[in-house]
Amino acid sequence: ALLAATSGLKIVKNGENLHFLRAANQAAEIAAGELLLFLNNDASILPGALQATIESFRNHPQMGVLGARLI
Repeated sequence: ALLAATSGLKIVKNGENLHFLRAANQAAEIAAGELLLFLNNDASILPGALQATIESFRNHPQMGVLGARLI
């Protein structure tokens, strides 16, 4: 129901488990947009974390990757 209520998604269903790295590479190949976020399904994001990440990319255009601190 959540996916049906969300627009702009690309849903990919694989016939086998590609595991995280191969699935992440697959997603990166078909992704469109300015930024790409990989987030495991068991992760929680603190308030303001995504905005801080976006601001970091905008303030440092030479930056290509940003890793987060895991708590």
